[in-house]
Amino acid sequence: MCPRRGRTFGLGGLYIRAIRQVLALVAVALLATITACGTITNPAIGTWGTGADGQPQLKLTHEGVVSGTDGCNSIKGTWAEEGSTVTFYNFYTTKMACPDVDVWLTDPATATLDGDTLHILSSDGTELGSLERS
Repeated sequence: MCPRRGRTFGLGGLYIRAIRQVLALVAVALLATITACGTITNPAIGTWGTGADGQPQLKLTHEGVVSGTDGCNSIKGTWAEEGSTVTFYNFYTTKMACPDVDVWLTDPATATLDGDTLHILSSDGTELGSLERS
């Protein structure tokens, strides 16, 4: 016997209900993911230093890129954080002569976070200087 038009069967109704539930779960998961992407979960991310003329500044991005200035030279590189320690990789600067600028931020190895202060350290652990979150 052939079903009449417009009739639904028990399995068809269950199938449609299951699809709706799956789509609702996917929508909730997607919304949660999008919302989580908007929050800063890494305390090192942000701008450190004033960036005023002749002053050092570092910008650490979500993508793991570090950029900025030592007050005279441009800085680029990458970074990663483990706990309260930031490690710099592939760090390079331009090499302009800057007689009136203290260019202490030319070769950092790591940094430690202490609240809103980023302490910049050399490869032997000596503190080169510090930058405040701006």
